[in-house]
Amino acid sequence: MQVLQGVIRKVSIMNKLAAAVIIVLVSIYGLGFTCCHYVYTGDTVANYTGYFVSLVVLPMIWIMVPSSVIVTIKRHTLTKIQKWFLVMAPATIQVVFIGLTFWAFQYAQH
Repeated sequence: MQVLQGVIRKVSIMNKLAAAVIIVLVSIYGLGFTCCHYVYTGDTVANYTGYFVSLVVLPMIWIMVPSSVIVTIKRHTLTKIQKWFLVMAPATIQVVFIGLTFWAFQYAQH
């Protein structure tokens, strides 16, 4: 009886620059998409779902989905700390942007 041996391949770890570029691109995507949503479609979506869902939950969802997909696809090439940064850095930037936007709408002169 012949025993089949599994193929062991060496997986290279993604370097810090490539991980930083991915984090920046995901953050820019999220901020750009959020700005367009706030300007063009925020009120229309809010009429159906409510303002909290339209202006907080949806921007957090569309920043977390690409991050989660990238972590899932590149799970063997990313280190544990890179995975955390890939998820938490864009989410933190998005939360700060949402907070500043609400502050500007509430207290800035219109």
